[in-house]
Amino acid sequence: MNQYQLFPELNTIEFERLKTDIAENGVLVPVEIDENGNTLDGHHRIKIWNELKSEGIKLEDYPRLVRGGMTEDEKINHVRRLNLLRRHLSNEDRKPHLLKLLETNTIEDVAKETGIPKSTIHRITKDEFSQMGKVIGKDGKTYPRTKKPRTTIFAKNKRQEQKTTENLQLVNPGGTLESRQLGRKASTYKREHEIAQLREDLPDKTERYELYQKSCEEMAETLGPESVDCIITDPPYPYEFIKTFSELSKTASIVLKPGGYCLVMSGQSHLPDVMKRLSENLQYHWCGAYITTGSHTNIHQRKTSTGWKPILWYQKGKYDGRYIGCDVFKSTGNDKDHHFWGQNVAGFNEMVQSYCNPGKIILDPFVGGGTTGVAALENGCYFIGSDIDKNSIKKTSNRLNDL
Repeated sequence: MNQYQLFPELNTIEFERLKTDIAENGVLVPVEIDENGNTLDGHHRIKIWNELKSEGIKLEDYPRLVRGGMTEDEKINHVRRLNLLRRHLSNEDRKPHLLKLLETNTIEDVAKETGIPKSTIHRITKDEFSQMGKVIGKDGKTYPRTKKPRTTIFAKNKRQEQKTTENLQLVNPGGTLESRQLGRKASTYKREHEIAQLREDLPDKTERYELYQKSCEEMAETLGPESVDCIITDPPYPYEFIKTFSELSKTASIVLKPGGYCLVMSGQSHLPDVMKRLSENLQYHWCGAYITTGSHTNIHQRKTSTGWKPILWYQKGKYDGRYIGCDVFKSTGNDKDHHFWGQNVAGFNEMVQSYCNPGKIILDPFVGGGTTGVAALENGCYFIGSDIDKNSIKKTSNRLNDL
């Protein structure tokens, strides 16, 4: 007998009545299971469903409610509440189950959940009722019981049930959720857990970066093929520097590992040409947005102003990485202390957190004031930076050494 099957089997008449209903309408009341896949409620429904299937009756898979975060006592009490609500029992049969419920619940809650009037519950349990719902602490004092958060998920079939139970064993957020909401929370937990483990093995920050006074083209020979996981960079926007996007495309196609990606911040005045040049050796994947705060930048030539910049995502081969999430990143203010074209660290921190796990190698071949390097080190990544300007390398070096 299942440990959660606390009540007697249905008699023959009740069983056949339920079987007829399920044959005609399917299982309408969801079977309830815990996060380990154990059946809490619905043993008769499952048994009848299996019998009907073996008899050749076509039925849809029965629905499930997966409940997580309950202790063994809470699971048993939950089964009691459900059965006291539905089953026709004598007062003597009800009494032991009501007493167990009253150990952790008020008489008002038990009455509401079982459908049994408060006066009836009090009459049945009056001799034992006075000390219900309390525990004795180590100090000898009496305290009310506390409860862990409980989670309820509706699962429409066996496959969704299995995925839900796996996720509930990782994370128990509490409340009633859709299975996909739980899935997102479980994915976030797994990612944070993986990142925490990776960070434990990282070397000191001073051992996690290298800087070069070299051009973007020269970095291809310096680093060699397939030596970088990701490029995050912000090349100069004026048209006189347009060829740098071709150089970046060529260098990225060499140094990136298969499936590696290149995130390029760009102005919008010459965006078609920028994208054409990046596409010379890489594949376009997506375009994100970097929101700038404060006053918008006036683009007099185009008779407009702008408060955002495109983040062009290009690939070396097919992207097989994890789900990135939102494609909008936000600056918290201007930061021109380190470079005339410098960007704010907050937005770059968001990008690195979204795209790169700790230990990944990030290259910025237009390092400027070193913002990408700061974000990389703060998020546990290895950083390689280069620039043709000696002062940029010096400022970046000082900035990274101060972290």
